[in-house]
Amino acid sequence: MKTALYSAAVLATSAWAAVAAPLNLPTQPEPTIDFFVDATASVFGGYADLWFDTVALGSVVGAGPVLEVGVDVQLGFDVSDPYGTLTGALFTTDGADGFLDGDLVNVGFDTYVVELVFGNLTGSAASLFGDFALVELFFEDPYLNDPLAMLEDGETYAVYGVVSSVAPVPLPAGLPLMAGGFALLIGLRARRKTS
Repeated sequence: MKTALYSAAVLATSAWAAVAAPLNLPTQPEPTIDFFVDATASVFGGYADLWFDTVALGSVVGAGPVLEVGVDVQLGFDVSDPYGTLTGALFTTDGADGFLDGDLVNVGFDTYVVELVFGNLTGSAASLFGDFALVELFFEDPYLNDPLAMLEDGETYAVYGVVSSVAPVPLPAGLPLMAGGFALLIGLRARRKTS
């Protein structure tokens, strides 16, 4: 039940995430994947792509012994509304198999940072990360304070990335009582209209 409610909340935030707000999602301290990479932008005909020049080598902490994985994030969007039209995928591999792969389900951003939430997780580490993985891309360019809106065609950007497990948001104990209270108020209002 908690997972279903949290999934709905993540998906419901997609509409307001395009308004330049950070997601501020709680994350677990482990597992995490840290990586550095050069990302290249391609802008043509009102559409843009951002991809990693090479597969980033990331360090995984909290999934057994520290290991190295390849990390690849691919993003595409309409330049007139980058955060509202963003699509993307996450691919990681531990050399032989898929380690953690997912589809983009939500996006937010802050100065120099793009926050990407991936769902439908698959791979050998999917159960460790849970339902959602948060990928935070920190752009090191000091002039790129709104990363996706300011990308230039053919430019390469240094990016530090972190992949984290999104912590489930606990259902407040008073939520059923609050829902009951709202139902009571609606019932009283309907009763007053009929009398």
